[in-house]
Parts: sequence; structure tokens; C-alpha cells
Amino acid sequence: MDLEFQKPSPNSPYRQGNIAKIQRIITLMIAVGMTLGCTQPLRSAQTEVTSTASVVSTDSELFPVSEDIPISPDSISSVPSPDETQVAQTEGEMMRFEALETAIIDENFTPLTSYCRMGQCIETYYTFTYLDQEINGERLYETEVITHKVPMGETLGRWILPDAPTQVLCSKQRPMVVFSDGNNYSINNLSPGTEPGGVFMESDALYWAICHDINITEYSNNQFRRDKALELGYSLDLTPSQTNQPFLNLMDN
Repeated sequence: MDLEFQKPSPNSPYRQGNIAKIQRIITLMIAVGMTLGCTQPLRSAQTEVTSTASVVSTDSELFPVSEDIPISPDSISSVPSPDETQVAQTEGEMMRFEALETAIIDENFTPLTSYCRMGQCIETYYTFTYLDQEINGERLYETEVITHKVPMGETLGRWILPDAPTQVLCSKQRPMVVFSDGNNYSINNLSPGTEPGGVFMESDALYWAICHDINITEYSNNQFRRDKALELGYSLDLTPSQTNQPFLNLMDN
């Protein structure tokens, strides 16, 4: 689901006259927690987009991360084009999308990765992270990963909202990140002690951030990464892999 925003002025009526909107946001945030089936928040990450964002790229050419992501409140109520992800059908799904849109306007998210390739610059963020289950030393979190794409040389970009929350399994034996389109699951099995390939870059950064509250760019040198992984109890023999399947049960209830 793509959204095009222009950033509102701090003195605009949208910012000044929205007491009712703020009350509504609080209600939505509570509803999101109930919708996700989670009751224990990990963190409420609030960060300015202009704060230092990690730059991770496999390309030789880097494009500076924009200091100001254009956002427009008018686009929040716009209907996605037919070729985008299907519109949420249930009330819970619609509330979830509205909460994500509100998080974008309020810049209530944490930077994850930032890189440029194939003519566009891509920034990913995460927000609304909750501990879902904790069994036998493993922790399963749910979080929302949102993406902002800007064509090189331009300032206006588009936001892409996920069809479903992302799951992060913090485990020494089977560390993984699971993305979903609501029907199928893409499972990224990770090796925290080794530098990830391009397909695992976002998952690897998300795993370190959620499971260990570490910005992995602090361990961009592979030897530091290996040392930190060993210190945390990970094996260096884990092999990254990716699988897709229609059914998922990560933890026995």
C-alpha cells in the first residue's frame, strides 16, 4: 500500500487545531495493541526523521538521506490505486492502517536502514513493537516495518505500508524475521555473527534492533559483529536462508 505525503507546516491548522485528532490517536494506539493481540509494549519509539540515520548500501553510489521527508495530511484519506495492495476489509485492519498513517505524520518511528540502488533511495523504519510470546528462552515480537522510497534527485517520495505485522523471533538457535502479505510467510533465517547478503540486510538490522537494542552499523566491521554475536551466545555456524510457506507456528502455546 503506497501513500504520497507532503510534510505539513508546524503552524498549519492541521497541526494547531487537532485536539480531537490527538484523542483519536490515543484510542487508535490502544486499538492497535488489541488488534495485534498484544498487551506488553516493548518501546514507544519516537524519533525525528532528521536524526542520524544509518546508511547501509551494497551499491558503490550513495545518495544522501533526505533531512525532511515530505508528508501531506491530504493524502491520508486518499484511496489507494487499483494496482496497490487490496484495501483492508475488516475494521481491525482499517484501524491498523490508520494508526500507521498517523505514526508517519507524527514521525513516531525508528530508523532501520537507508541505502540507494536502481535509481531510488530507500529508507526503512519500524514502529509499534510488542512482545507477543516468551517461551523457553525465546522471545517472539511483532513490529511494523514501513518503507519510504524517493527517486534519486527528487524530494517527494512514497510510503509503503506492510500488509501485515512483521514477526521477529529472538533465539540463539533459530534467529529469524518473518514478513507476511497476510496470506503467505517469507521466513528469513539469520546468522547474526556473519555479515548479511543484500536480501537479508533489512532483516538482520531489524533483528539486532529488536532483540538486542543495537544499531548494527555499530558493528559494521565483520570482526566486531562476530565478537558481539559470540558474546551474546550465537553460533558462527548458523546459515542464512529464506523460505516461503502458507502456514506458520513459531512457538507452541
